[in-house]
Amino acid sequence: METAVCIDCGAEIGLNRPREGDRLACPNCGAGLEVIGTGPLELDWAYAENDDAGQEYGEEWTEQELRAV
Repeated sequence: METAVCIDCGAEIGLNRPREGDRLACPNCGAGLEVIGTGPLELDWAYAENDDAGQEYGEEWTEQELRAV
C-alpha cells in the first residue's frame, strides 16, 4: 500500500495500486482528490469531467466518477 497526503487537511491516505486519473474522497475531510502522479505519488483537486470551469468535488458526482479506495 502506498500513502499520500490530503492537500486539504493533511491526513495520510493509503492507496492500493494507485494509477494516474484515479479519483477518491479523503476519508478524513471528504475532499475530492485525483491521483496526478505515481512516482512519487501525488494528489490534486478532482474536478467534474464535464465542467470546463473546474468545479470542485460535490454531492452531484456519481459512483463512476469516484474510485473507492
